[in-house]
Amino acid sequence: MNEGRTVFAQLLDFLPKYEFDKCVARYHGNLRVRKLPTYEQFLVLAFAQLTWRESLRDIETCLASFCGQRPSKYDQTIMVSTKWF
Repeated sequence: MNEGRTVFAQLLDFLPKYEFDKCVARYHGNLRVRKLPTYEQFLVLAFAQLTWRESLRDIETCLASFCGQRPSKYDQTIMVSTKWF
């Protein structure tokens, strides 16, 4: 049954942000990052993988169409992250 959340948001609940941040810190993933931190990049790539996107333009178009329909806490992060394309 739909809980009012997207499937993407529900899937992200299975990955604790703390564990992700621990891995990033261990391998210095955010070293010299200017605009796209590792967690935001992960969100964009996970969304692209789940929606079978094939190019950066395709990802940006798909995200733009989703963000206009139903805002969630991940939409703003993803749209801000992809603006540098």
